Amino acid sequence: MALGVIRSDDAVDTLRNRVTRQMMDLMKADPGTIERAIDYILIARRLERIADHATNIAEDVIFMVKGIDVRHRMLEQEQQQDPE
Repeated sequence: MALGVIRSDDAVDTLRNRVTRQMMDLMKADPGTIERAIDYILIARRLERIADHATNIAEDVIFMVKGIDVRHRMLEQEQQQDPE
């Protein structure tokens, strides 16, 4: 379960970015929506922070149960698969 939480973090980041872009477009098209759109942007940002905290907790759980530090392992694996 902890690995699933870690893997889903990127999807939450992507969703936050999508909401932000959509709300920016909406505000440009209709300035009357600015207050509501900013609320949605802030909600998306806070949900993303909750996901970050959940990821940190999942990493700690894996370390407690298996003794493996996975904090940077996912990033290292991605860089090995897709070297620049």
